[in-house]
Amino acid sequence: MMDKFRTLAAMVGMTLIGPILMGFSVVCLIRGELPIRHSAFTAADHPILFYSIIFVLLYSAFKCAQISVMFAIGYLRGRSRR
Repeated sequence: MMDKFRTLAAMVGMTLIGPILMGFSVVCLIRGELPIRHSAFTAADHPILFYSIIFVLLYSAFKCAQISVMFAIGYLRGRSRR
């Protein structure tokens, strides 16, 4: 029973990595600032660098979400064959 819960927790964790990173990137894009420790990196101060960083974050988030979805589909297909 514990193995089933661990497997389910691993699957849920893997499928949430992409959407969480994607949500963080979109919120930073909407707010126009990237939270850094001591000061906020804003789009008004450094627009080219800010949008470059945000689009790299968005691209990596989309790729991570794709991998997460492919993991979930592969897991569910493999599970149905057992």
